[in-house]
Amino acid sequence: MDDNALLREYTEHDSEAAFATLVTRHVNKVYSVALRHTRNPHQAEEITQAVFVILARKSRYMGKRVILSGWLYQTARLTAVTFIRGEIRRARREQEAHMQTFLNESESYFWPQIAPLLDAAMAGLSEVDRHAVVLRFFDGKSMKEVGVALGASEDAAKMRLNRTVEKLRLFFTKRGVVLPAAALTAAISANSVQAAPAMLAKTATAVAFAKGATVSGSTLTLIKGALKIMAWTKAKMAIVTSLAIIACLATTTLIVQHPQTLSSDAKLVWLTQSEITAATTPGLFTRTKNRLMNLTAPLWRRYWSNQSQIVIDSRLMSLSPGAVEETKLGAPLSTNLDGVQAWILSSTELNALLQRWRVVPGASVINNPRVLTLSGMKASCSAGSFNPDGNIQFGLTVDVTPEFASGAVRLWIGLTSTEMIASSPTNVGEAITNLAIACRALLPNGGGLVLRGTTADNSGTNYWSVVSPIVVDAAGNPKIPWPAN
Repeated sequence: MDDNALLREYTEHDSEAAFATLVTRHVNKVYSVALRHTRNPHQAEEITQAVFVILARKSRYMGKRVILSGWLYQTARLTAVTFIRGEIRRARREQEAHMQTFLNESESYFWPQIAPLLDAAMAGLSEVDRHAVVLRFFDGKSMKEVGVALGASEDAAKMRLNRTVEKLRLFFTKRGVVLPAAALTAAISANSVQAAPAMLAKTATAVAFAKGATVSGSTLTLIKGALKIMAWTKAKMAIVTSLAIIACLATTTLIVQHPQTLSSDAKLVWLTQSEITAATTPGLFTRTKNRLMNLTAPLWRRYWSNQSQIVIDSRLMSLSPGAVEETKLGAPLSTNLDGVQAWILSSTELNALLQRWRVVPGASVINNPRVLTLSGMKASCSAGSFNPDGNIQFGLTVDVTPEFASGAVRLWIGLTSTEMIASSPTNVGEAITNLAIACRALLPNGGGLVLRGTTADNSGTNYWSVVSPIVVDAAGNPKIPWPAN
């Protein structure tokens, strides 16, 4: 039976066996969270018992879709925080005499550095991100199982975990623990859950089943304190949500009052793919074509030949840390919620940047697809290539709808860059998205939108992308010089 079925069995039939199964299933995780906070196995046992008493008391009020594993992790962390606060006050009175360091031996080189900071890093994650990490690296669930638990697809769960692991890695880097993402996840998977004492599951089950009636006074105080923190955490989330709604309402009012400023003059606006679709359908070109469908073929060809056309030049770049330092773009114009940074450059600035990348060691063009289109006409270009070693295949896909604006080109852009490990051109592995954005940008003719992704491989290589519109005449001649190759 899964966690929710066992929880229903306990709440509906007061089944001690069902509750004991839940305790046995999750006791190691709860104990390990407590142990990392207290570094004292006896105190960790007390916290573990308190957590399962809280579960027994609150089980009847939990929603049907509760993710019990993540709930227990968060409850264990909050209970441990409550315990530590009490211990700090007591330790001050006793001159911190009985606080001792305890860490299990770890086969991982990094684990002794990670362990003291792990729960602080986890506390900084959103609830959904924290659930994903607990399910994947604490419980050892597959990506598919994580996706099912979160109500998302396997690919969506994978992307969320990749972003979350990068957030954790940056957290540790800022605190002097520098390690690759693969080493971080391996250390957490191997060491984050340690075996609880043999009798703890049985003891915790008995104490929790009695709703804490038999626990000591200190444990009862701990339970009450943890419940207060949990209630405050929930209330704080409600306050933040209310403020966000108020902010959205205020923003909506501004949009109604100043539609021209926000819709036409903004140089860069991050969008969702559905917003891009809504904004570019049917498109200026399609509307014009529908009006001219009654023209004869010669007149239609004459209309086509008189239109200025737009070449969309895009490229995917790989930059070493040294090459990134030499990029020298200054502060980004904007950063989206996933941490992707963006700059808008003039034609001169873009060519200067591409020239620097040509001579800087560690900067190389992976793909450089181009497409020719008309104002208002949606177009797509893509390219794929292998790295020099022939074991990683890169792909870049750009969906774009350009539209002439006064002195510039407005682009609706959907861009995705992927990589996959491949043993041969016909035998490729699973694709990993290293850059994905959707936006509307107002770019100067021949200028460019420069994007820096948030991911880097083990060597520190960063992936960048450039999208540049170039207006050409009917013969295909650019009205400004092409960007440097």
